Amino acid sequence: MQINGKDVKLRLDLGAMKKFQELTGKNFLSIGKTEMDPDMLGAMIFAFATRGGSDVTMEDIDTMTIDEIMSMQSEIEKLAGDKQSGNPPKVSRQK
Repeated sequence: MQINGKDVKLRLDLGAMKKFQELTGKNFLSIGKTEMDPDMLGAMIFAFATRGGSDVTMEDIDTMTIDEIMSMQSEIEKLAGDKQSGNPPKVSRQK
């Protein structure tokens, strides 16, 4: 995936959630799709991308087109499991 011509890998981990909260003042685990605004979306993509090791800036994030945002949304939903629906992500049993 690319943002502003840069290859981007997303990572959703505790550090990304903390970074999101630092940027927005909101707890990632308690927000839903209806509460998401452009500032929170940008902060979320930035936090996930930087935790994934990607060299992006908020300026890069701000240049995203609607097509890139929709593609990114799909990737974020995969990372988050089914968080937005209230269902816990699927976890495989450890053997």
